[in-house]
Amino acid sequence: GTDFKTHLRELYVLPARAAGVVPVFVTPPPRNSAYCGKGNSLGGYAQAMRELGEAEAVPVLDLNAKVFANLSAICPAPTPED
Repeated sequence: GTDFKTHLRELYVLPARAAGVVPVFVTPPPRNSAYCGKGNSLGGYAQAMRELGEAEAVPVLDLNAKVFANLSAICPAPTPED
């Protein structure tokens, strides 16, 4: 979480603001492991983005939470034939 937040801040947030751009974070959607609420493989990255967004006043579009909620509701998971 710390290295990722540092990279986001130094490589994206600060240069964007220096160029007069308003940065916006979009959290990564979870992978298929989220079916039936079994796991959120990219949840750590999403949480780091939420925390950095709050600390740096960067708007966060939480795609991770929305997709996780949707996949959690789909149970059992679809098969390739579906």
